[in-house]
Amino acid sequence: MIDINENEFIELFQKAGSLIEKSRNAIGGIANMLTIYSSYQIGKYIVEQEQKGENRAKYGSKVLDSLSEYLSDKYGRGFSRTNIASMRKFYIVYKDRESRIVQSGIAQLPDLQANGIVQSEIAQLEIKNDWPFRLSWTHYQVLMRIG
Repeated sequence: MIDINENEFIELFQKAGSLIEKSRNAIGGIANMLTIYSSYQIGKYIVEQEQKGENRAKYGSKVLDSLSEYLSDKYGRGFSRTNIASMRKFYIVYKDRESRIVQSGIAQLPDLQANGIVQSEIAQLEIKNDWPFRLSWTHYQVLMRIG
């Protein structure tokens, strides 16, 4: 049996507990960031690829209906026609922020760097202080209804 004193155990428990708490707290923010980023990008794909950069495609409702059906069949909930239309609108409303969107390195989070968790793909996503979207996806959906 390995001999370890009580102080070493306390330090081990504190470090492990601290890491777990910080990781759990970060998960919500990371999930929200990825949801917003995905929504923004899907909106961009619709506008730029399907609509050739125009604000409204001649066949827009058919594209939204088809994309909604495809994504819902493949990925489940969250891709209703209303949500797909919101993603499109989100990109149109906030496309001026594109230059501030960074897509490489959640590894910028200090706790991940300090603990050496920078090898996985998820760790390569980046959250910077100037991330252009501070609210949740739900908040942006409400704001777009107002504006």
